[in-house]
Amino acid sequence: MSQNDIVNDVYVSETNDKTEEIKFGFVTNCKKLNVREKPTVESPVVCEIVCQTEVMIDEKESTEEFYKVYTAAGIEGFCMKKFIAIQP
Repeated sequence: MSQNDIVNDVYVSETNDKTEEIKFGFVTNCKKLNVREKPTVESPVVCEIVCQTEVMIDEKESTEEFYKVYTAAGIEGFCMKKFIAIQP
């Protein structure tokens, strides 16, 4: 397995012989959500994503108020946690 692989439709990352599952979520409670360069509301907006857009979440890079997210289009940035619902 390479450093990052998709296994059974679940994204996994290998770190020190441990496999960690990356969480997925989707945009909720808004029509459009800003994806920002850094985890602050003052940070420039990279793009906007619409309600129900699925994102991959990196909890290690997330903060108390923002998730580090990756979109299917390959865009990465930060979104406010209150607008992302984690998929079970």
